[in-house]
Amino acid sequence: DEAKSLFVTDIPLFLTETQVRQAFSRYGTVIKCKLTPRKHYYNGHIQFFSADAVIQFNDIWAIICLSNSLRVCPASFSKSQHDSRRKHVAILAGISKNIKEADLLEIATQVNAKALNVPLSISSYKPKPYVYLNFSSFESLEAAKEMTVAFCGKGLTWHPPNEAQTLCHVCGRPGCSPSVCNPRTTRKVDDCLNKLYSHFNAGPRHGRQDSRQSRDNSNSRSRNNNSSSSRSNNSNNNTNTSRPNTSQSSNRTNNNINNPRNNDNSSSSTQSPHKPHPISSTPTSPSDNPAYTLPQHIVDDLKAQIKEIANTFSTLDATVSWMQDTITLHEYRLSELESMMNYNAPGDSDLYSPHDDNESYPHNKGWDDEPI
Repeated sequence: DEAKSLFVTDIPLFLTETQVRQAFSRYGTVIKCKLTPRKHYYNGHIQFFSADAVIQFNDIWAIICLSNSLRVCPASFSKSQHDSRRKHVAILAGISKNIKEADLLEIATQVNAKALNVPLSISSYKPKPYVYLNFSSFESLEAAKEMTVAFCGKGLTWHPPNEAQTLCHVCGRPGCSPSVCNPRTTRKVDDCLNKLYSHFNAGPRHGRQDSRQSRDNSNSRSRNNNSSSSRSNNSNNNTNTSRPNTSQSSNRTNNNINNPRNNDNSSSSTQSPHKPHPISSTPTSPSDNPAYTLPQHIVDDLKAQIKEIANTFSTLDATVSWMQDTITLHEYRLSELESMMNYNAPGDSDLYSPHDDNESYPHNKGWDDEPI
């Protein structure tokens, strides 16, 4: 089984076992194809019906599957043979965005590279703006660095593998800030939508936490204003009610002094003013109520309508995002079909193999996972 098997790495997660099996079926009858996830790629194990199909991969470092490079290595290789395929590596930076390995086959032939690989971003899973090139010897690597290479009318630069972390993930140039060279333009929103967003505290740019805090602050302010106004009105009512009571009591005492017959009536009359006090202090006049108050059922209806509108906006945003992803997927599939039509010949896939210093082949005969 080892003489009939291949180890495959750098398989993108969007490829299926059927697609990988079809790619290797051009070299022989495949009886087993198994993919195992590793980090943000698949590792594959391919087994042919005959060992003769594996012998041709002694000189083939990778194949193309739907414009993507799949790095291969016979399972019978020793550790030194495995390491020799990743010993002489260089980076060619400055390529355009969303470029696949099949688009760079002409460059691979020009610089006499045995393999090439455009790594995928972990966050967006899109191709990065640089490519790894593998060479069979140190002499071929140095000869390639002496060449001036361009792609789509844009000059490319050579870098060693250890400078991959310093390259910009937008333009591929060293020492460049992604925030400066980011070509993405901000999406403009209609003024009518901005007014609705600001009115209902909704929209993709408005944070829910901030809107809730602003609502809480406004509610607390309105409550404080209402409480202060009610207190001031109550104090005014108390003073207004207390003054006439004192004048009435003084008048009644004078009447009682002048008319002793009314002592009994005066005693009852002096006790009667004490009863209305709690009644007069509790009711409030129409001026005590805050202005522009609505019944609770109307407020509840307005809240329900606002929530429904906010949910509608969020649904529309999700629909637009889904449509954009669908369009991108269809464009990718169209490009894959075009690349299959352009590079359907088996000879084109024997030029290169990808390289990614974060990936390694499965262990076999003491192999390790050390990077290049």
